[in-house]
Amino acid sequence: MSCVPTRCVFFISGLLKYSQYTDLDELEKVFFEELVDIAKMKTIDDIDGFNKSLGATVDNHTNYPTSKQIEEWQVLSPTKFIGAGSYYLNNQIHQKYRQDIVENWKKYIWTKHSPQSVQNIIYGDKVISNVNGEKEYWDGLTGKAYIANGEIGIMVDYPGHYGKNDRNSSWYKFRFGSFEGKVFSYTKADFGGDNSDSKLELAYALTFTNHRDIALEKP
Repeated sequence: MSCVPTRCVFFISGLLKYSQYTDLDELEKVFFEELVDIAKMKTIDDIDGFNKSLGATVDNHTNYPTSKQIEEWQVLSPTKFIGAGSYYLNNQIHQKYRQDIVENWKKYIWTKHSPQSVQNIIYGDKVISNVNGEKEYWDGLTGKAYIANGEIGIMVDYPGHYGKNDRNSSWYKFRFGSFEGKVFSYTKADFGGDNSDSKLELAYALTFTNHRDIALEKP
């Protein structure tokens, strides 16, 4: 979905879809109506459907066993911070479908995990790498692979995920679209602080220049 004054280009899934709006209130209504359709959700409040659109399996628990589906739909914007830019759109999606988890993680301050970066990145969040560099992974064996700036991923594990006996006390783990079967580890330090930026940020919405397929198509 690309948002500029009076019109939107909705979602990349092999096709572009256009829709009209006049102000941010109407944009929010149109935006979530289109999201329901594109993500094959039952209703606007279908969080399980939203998660499944990102590759989740949902039964007694929600798990993310694959990275194959994380780029099946994508919201696009020509800007990041101006108007209905990608930062605004990511915040809208995050508040709608992730706020309960954010609040729970903040509520239980004695747990090993907490929302990460200024964007409160949590379990199940779709992210983009902001940097180039090697990261350690696990796919049955340990190894390292090069995560490029622009690589799309999703958080699939976190410290204390499996209770008090979970031996993972510090790693936030991600799958990336180009590395099916591999799980990459990040620490709290990777999400920025007073003197550094986060290496990952929310990626439900991207700018055209962030999205690799669009960038490659430009002359």
